[in-house]
Amino acid sequence: MIGPKTIQKMKDTAIEKIDTWAPKIRDAYLKSEDGKLKVTIGFNIFMSKEISGGLDVETGITFTAEKISDKTTETVVENQMDLPLKVYKLAGE
Repeated sequence: MIGPKTIQKMKDTAIEKIDTWAPKIRDAYLKSEDGKLKVTIGFNIFMSKEISGGLDVETGITFTAEKISDKTTETVVENQMDLPLKVYKLAGE
């Protein structure tokens, strides 16, 4: 059952994650192109395999430090024959 101890553990670990990552969060915000930064904290709560009747609280924090965009467009024509190309070595290679 999720009770006050579980809720407190969630609060404590959220604070810990924010404090731990605060410098990187600040840097990511300063690098943002649009002046926005999304920071997400999530919890997974599940029955403990170690302690009978206990709950494990898994806490994660997510934010994007830098935006990477990589886009490739290639054209493929299925009914076009491949050209038979040979590779020749030049003298001295």
